[in-house]
Amino acid sequence: MGSLDDNGIYIYDETDQISPIHTYSNLGQASTSAAIEYLHEHTLIMPVANAAERDAYASDMASAGRPASTARPLWVERADTGGVERNTGAGWHRMIDNRLQDASAAMNSWEPNYWMLDNTLYKKNGWVFFQLRQQRLSTPISGTSSGAVPTIPSAYRPHRNIYGPAYIHRRNSYQRAIRATIFTSGVVRLTDLAMSVNNWVNGTFTWPARD
Repeated sequence: MGSLDDNGIYIYDETDQISPIHTYSNLGQASTSAAIEYLHEHTLIMPVANAAERDAYASDMASAGRPASTARPLWVERADTGGVERNTGAGWHRMIDNRLQDASAAMNSWEPNYWMLDNTLYKKNGWVFFQLRQQRLSTPISGTSSGAVPTIPSAYRPHRNIYGPAYIHRRNSYQRAIRATIFTSGVVRLTDLAMSVNNWVNGTFTWPARD
């Protein structure tokens, strides 16, 4: 009688009975099916374009009798985000990406006549780090402003509003605390401003990434 090779495929030998033919043929087909089953369950990461294609893949697999489960999770790699996601039956979850993603350039891209921008925006290990650092170059500003800071790019925005202090450095070591609100839309609002020319505003904020 034949045996399975290193890949789990049945190899016939001269002792295998050729009759009945379906039993003889099914020895090879069953082993091939089992090997493919193992690959599906342990190694397949399906490339998809976006969330809609990801969800369609899960629906197709469920219709084919392979719904996502802890024993047989589904995996995808999304072209729009570059992220790998897993579904164990409780929805899709992005696996942590430990690359340092830097969007600082987007936070330093406007109002050269009014501000010198030295902001920092990073994402790593599922967390966003935002360091606000701007100097007022002309025309004092006071009150509340939702346009003094560039809008945070969508991939870095918080899943809920973030509140925290920022500080205006007025002269020497003197500082004045103000309130900063980072909205889910990416807008940064500074409240109770009182900045003169050459004053700096600084603040450091962190939050878990949306994905």
